[in-house]
Amino acid sequence: MPGRGSNPILLPIDVPADDEAALTAAFSKRLFLRRKSTLVLEGRPSDQLLAIVDGVAYRAKMTADGARQIVGIVFSGGLCNLPILFFGSSDHSVETVIDCQVASAAKADILDLMQVRPMLATAFAALALANAASARNWVLNVGRRMARQRVARFLCEVMLASRLPGSVERCSFPFTQEIIADATGLSIVQVNRTLRELRAEGQITLESRVLTIHGWDRLCSDCEFPSSLLRRR
Repeated sequence: MPGRGSNPILLPIDVPADDEAALTAAFSKRLFLRRKSTLVLEGRPSDQLLAIVDGVAYRAKMTADGARQIVGIVFSGGLCNLPILFFGSSDHSVETVIDCQVASAAKADILDLMQVRPMLATAFAALALANAASARNWVLNVGRRMARQRVARFLCEVMLASRLPGSVERCSFPFTQEIIADATGLSIVQVNRTLRELRAEGQITLESRVLTIHGWDRLCSDCEFPSSLLRRR
């Protein structure tokens, strides 16, 4: 599976070393943002692409009356606002969950690189397709699965993206029950109940912002998550 290397962006396909070096150079500027900071504001024009170097953020949309729906999580290596490359602004907002280090690149520089380095253009196209596939899975989870499956799948997604070094089934877990609720379309009460059930059954431990999954295959089976993904990373 492709990795990041020195590149701040986790690309879904491998690119030549000189292309990776050019992309890394374009994203040389660093920003440091505190938790609960707005990285991207829906509809606001921007000429800067932003990538999470270290930290975690969420994608969200708001209804007219202020209700929030979280539509995705951005982990280290994730590009926050790919749509601005072609549309000038993002169709959703991005807010940090914890303190984050962010890499920034000028939109014009990235478009120039895509012109002269076709493998980078292909990689960004693949990234857009991967994001679309993730969004479809998110809709299915919120729209058709039961509360237990929704929460379990959220836990599996986090584990896949951010497990701790040297551990297959432990990861940092900075998410509040409010965030989980807004990500799964559930109430905080439902989330709390589901987490208590999973703990009581011995399927998870959640202490000091660290999640441990006991019996990865079983939890994945419960929520229809492909368990083999963790082993391939």
